[in-house]
Amino acid sequence: MTRSGAEISPVESSEELAQAWKEYGFDPPGGVDAWAEAVEADRNGVLVARLSAMAVGFVTVKWSGPSVREPEVTEALTTEFPDEQPIPTIYSLNVQQQHRRKGIGWDLMVATEHAIIDRPGTVLRSALSVQTNNKDALPLYISLGYQIVPYRGRKMVVLDRPEYDEQGQLVRSTKPVFIMTKDLSDLRKNRVK
Repeated sequence: MTRSGAEISPVESSEELAQAWKEYGFDPPGGVDAWAEAVEADRNGVLVARLSAMAVGFVTVKWSGPSVREPEVTEALTTEFPDEQPIPTIYSLNVQQQHRRKGIGWDLMVATEHAIIDRPGTVLRSALSVQTNNKDALPLYISLGYQIVPYRGRKMVVLDRPEYDEQGQLVRSTKPVFIMTKDLSDLRKNRVK
């Protein structure tokens, strides 16, 4: 059983992912069906947290390393860990507002780490980027043992990306983020015992 009481399970198809996102209330530009198909085409893994059979959170892991949309993350990870490539990258950790601070994010992260160490041939390290002002996620990642990776001698990197506003219009977005990693080799050792 998880800390939060949520059931955490992997999503097996784009249809299942689209349904979970609809239950969750996720409404990306282009619709959940198109996004779910793109996630499946990228061969990303998605875990969903459910309470009373309803999706209340999800997390995505890109098995082959950071997104091509984040070249700064790729550069930082390949510079800092040249022999550990590609590093699975966790992104899109989301928990519905009314279910936050109940351990669901923790449970999703732990389940994702276990999925990484259980995946054959995967590097025993995980990575993520988090906005420097994310007061909910940053303490969670630190409590789980994630550490900041420097990028060109700095702790913070500014990602400058095209994004969509609430009306679906393309805009530029600059976000200061920390790149963080965690060595998962001890987790595998402890799991084998």
